[in-house]
Amino acid sequence: MSAPLRKIPTRRLGANGPTVSAVGLGAMTIGSSYIKTDKEAAFKALTYAADRGMTFWDCADIYGTTELDLANAPRGPQRADRSCPRDAERALRDGRDQVDRSQRVHSIHTLKRARTVKGVGERVVAAQMEFSPFSMNIEKNGFAPVAKEEGVAIVAYSPLGRGMISGRFRSRADFDANDTRLRYPRFSEENFLKNLVLTDKVQIIADKYDATPSQDTLALILAEDENYRQSFMSTSKWIDEVRSERGNDVIIVLVGNKADLSDKRQVTLEEATQRSEELDILFMETSAKAGHNVKSLFKKIAMSLPGMEKEGQSAEAQNNKVDVTKPSENEVPEASSCQC
Repeated sequence: MSAPLRKIPTRRLGANGPTVSAVGLGAMTIGSSYIKTDKEAAFKALTYAADRGMTFWDCADIYGTTELDLANAPRGPQRADRSCPRDAERALRDGRDQVDRSQRVHSIHTLKRARTVKGVGERVVAAQMEFSPFSMNIEKNGFAPVAKEEGVAIVAYSPLGRGMISGRFRSRADFDANDTRLRYPRFSEENFLKNLVLTDKVQIIADKYDATPSQDTLALILAEDENYRQSFMSTSKWIDEVRSERGNDVIIVLVGNKADLSDKRQVTLEEATQRSEELDILFMETSAKAGHNVKSLFKKIAMSLPGMEKEGQSAEAQNNKVDVTKPSENEVPEASSCQC
């Protein structure tokens, strides 16, 4: 029997948005004139993604026929109705819903022109911005911190540097002559070799983890999006995934790091303790900066290894047993929560 497909993890868009797959698929090239696309190959990619739980598809009117292509993509037995976003499918079923939406928008603009209303407001769930090792401006210009503060998700477009991170392109000659990317400054003769330096550095890092540059980069971006509270709330899902892959005998530790930053912590000690008990995992708070509980953490893990059970341990092992309720030698002031 073949192994079950590994599913893409999910996360919520912003503070109150929908829950979607953490990795989405940008579909601009499927239906636009941006670049010549093999539709059959594109549909295979859509099927591959949908079968692994992808529910986040980026399409828009300016992408040409993308929405229609997604709605008409072949449906295999594993794909069911996941081959396109439900909203797009409803809108494109017979065109009537699309007309209705257009009429509503037209009515709003009519009221605005007549000065019956002064403006149109809408809740912002997500903002799409370019973010990749080649473009990290949103971290420097203040956009990312403000978005996080306001509970607005950032959807990173072109996370692989428009294909550069993949390592597929080593010179301008590797692009089709009509590829519009050749007109971008990043792909000019002057800048191309400079960007290869960054691409090669990403490759070196990826090799350390037996990953591809694309996988390494997407992992970086997903980690950038997590805050401490989000990571804590995701622990149940992550642990389920680990146990489904490795079994129930794996040793898992919930670590509340940076315990010295009590004024910035987002998870209470009671919450973390309760979560660890519910999930039947180890738990300890640490501070690498202060040296608090770091050695104790590794001792606690060692005591949980097969052959080191509490019963039958040597006297020396008993003396080294960790009691997390007692302060360590490098104890820091008690904090009210943990940064997971």
